[in-house]
Amino acid sequence: MEFLLNDLSFHGQFNALDDFRNSLDLLMMMRNILGRYERELHVCFSAMNSLVTHNKTIQQIASCLPREEQRGVREWLTRSGPFWEDTREHTSDDFLYVERGSEMVIVTDTAVGEAAFRESCGMSCGLLSVSPSDWTKTPLRVVRDPEGANEEVCVVNHWTYAALDETLKKEPPRWSSWKGLNEFCARRFQHLALSKDAFTPIERYPFDRETGEKIIARLDELEKLKGSFDASGQLTPEGLELMRLRFSGESAWFSDSSETEKNEFRSEMTFKNPETGKKFSCFWHGKIATRYDPVRIHFSWPISAAKPLYVVYIGPKITKR
Repeated sequence: MEFLLNDLSFHGQFNALDDFRNSLDLLMMMRNILGRYERELHVCFSAMNSLVTHNKTIQQIASCLPREEQRGVREWLTRSGPFWEDTREHTSDDFLYVERGSEMVIVTDTAVGEAAFRESCGMSCGLLSVSPSDWTKTPLRVVRDPEGANEEVCVVNHWTYAALDETLKKEPPRWSSWKGLNEFCARRFQHLALSKDAFTPIERYPFDRETGEKIIARLDELEKLKGSFDASGQLTPEGLELMRLRFSGESAWFSDSSETEKNEFRSEMTFKNPETGKKFSCFWHGKIATRYDPVRIHFSWPISAAKPLYVVYIGPKITKR
């Protein structure tokens, strides 16, 4: 599970610096325990501009803290992050909201919206909220409205140290290397034909769990699609919906390479068939944003009931100019 700091939980609710400092101390303790479990608390780029009192932001309040505390807060929220926007999944066109009584609170472009979107896509993601605030409730029920579907997504929300500690203790052991992730994927995805060296290109980069989670999420969608054919070899309604959601539109997870890219990088996107050894082109790919270079997952196309779905490459974007 990844964790995002709920920026909406800063809404000018503190009366004085001392009140906020108590909550800040708790937040830093929660961030530290995430570190003990080898996880990070992702923040947004604009966190320093969040309103703490009725007229002061974190940026303004931080200047009143002791020098070491001030340096720590500034370093985290302005430099080191990590920032969830670097690997953002939802777009400003995704309509996400929370119903609070008769009020509809739009959470698009916030950590709440991002966490809900990731959850709806099969990526485990939770929130940490400041306490006291208007967001001390779990789970948060976020409505995602893709073309009127009104899909409700439940997001786990933490605001106490004890509850977060309990959640982390229950988390299953995680792979801690690209090799471990490769072995995990080979066991989990029975409908995919993973090339034995598919993960080799990404191994040149330092291991990153968030990128690993996104690789799993995209392979999971390919696995679902490969298993979504009926007895006659046609896509089921679920398969057609998956094609619409994931293989079309500006925010699609999967796409074909452009004709220009095919002409310029044909040899780089030609791979050995894992079974026959013959060379073939894999222009279709899954797309992953990372805090470093974009990552791509190249696979065979078209996807059908009769032929294996080969995954031949997981690594940096091949067509990067």
